[in-house]
Amino acid sequence: MKEWKQKYPKDEPIVWAAQGYAVTQFFVEGLKDFHLLLRAKGIPASTWGGVIHPDLPLEEFPESRALYDGLIYLPVHQSLSVQEMDTMGRAVRDSL
Repeated sequence: MKEWKQKYPKDEPIVWAAQGYAVTQFFVEGLKDFHLLLRAKGIPASTWGGVIHPDLPLEEFPESRALYDGLIYLPVHQSLSVQEMDTMGRAVRDSL
């Protein structure tokens, strides 16, 4: 902060510290696009599907594709209410 003030004495820094963002993850085997089922229920689920790095030798690590497609990420952060966590948990359970 001190360096910012020295370099830009007339400007206030932009600080995004109100909410840290993290995810929890779980693996769903055999259900294609499970995250889309959750999204349809309003749950902001995501995967790494579709972003496999071209240098990853899939023939050597065939399980990688399943992980990229089936590892589901759900938000976890300090602003998430107990009700929101319950809603996510019920949506996952009801979709399995």
